[in-house]
Amino acid sequence: MNALDILHKHNLILDFQTSRIIAKHLGVDYQDILVHQDINIQQDLTSLESDLKKFQKNYPLDYILKEIQFAQYKFFLDDGCLIPREETEYIVLEFQKYLESRSSIFNKLLNLKLAGYSLVDLGCGCGVIGISLANLFDKVYLVDNYPAPINNTGKNIELHKKTNSNLQKSDLLSVFLTSIKLSNPWVLFANLPYVPESDIQNRDKFNTRFEPKEAIYATNNGLSLFQKT
Repeated sequence: MNALDILHKHNLILDFQTSRIIAKHLGVDYQDILVHQDINIQQDLTSLESDLKKFQKNYPLDYILKEIQFAQYKFFLDDGCLIPREETEYIVLEFQKYLESRSSIFNKLLNLKLAGYSLVDLGCGCGVIGISLANLFDKVYLVDNYPAPINNTGKNIELHKKTNSNLQKSDLLSVFLTSIKLSNPWVLFANLPYVPESDIQNRDKFNTRFEPKEAIYATNNGLSLFQKT
């Protein structure tokens, strides 16, 4: 059975997304699947077909692949974490460019990494923000209050060998009021839920129904966590 046979069985076509799913299971590059569509697949198809069925039901591709590209890095992504958005990646890259282009204090920050500057990535999810910016700071604190993001971020810290990154389970900034004293100055990235809870009814419309609600929605018209911070 080849790639086209399997996809036809599930009423799917061979494209960028489905080729990546097949490539994941074969351990090859997705471009090899697109070029060699008649490649004979001899592996057990149970797991592959399970992923294709999920894809048919609009289960996010990033969850199926269990990885995501962000700011030129590859990250593990578990399905208990919010899928990082392109808008977040844009902000991170623009912030990085801003630091690299500024003179005076910002160049000093860039060139004197060990001067004591810290970054706090609050609501870190799978850790893409803090880890992507870790090379610019003396210390990075990645903070979340849920088990799935904590476990996912831990794997990504290990993957990228960010020895200056410190993972903390905390209710917002409470850990810094009790056990950790932040060096001064420090930068806060707060990627917190901001969508009003009343919008939960639109989860299917925006294809977020498979993502954790606590990572998207907040009370008080979406402002509660920012106000608490």
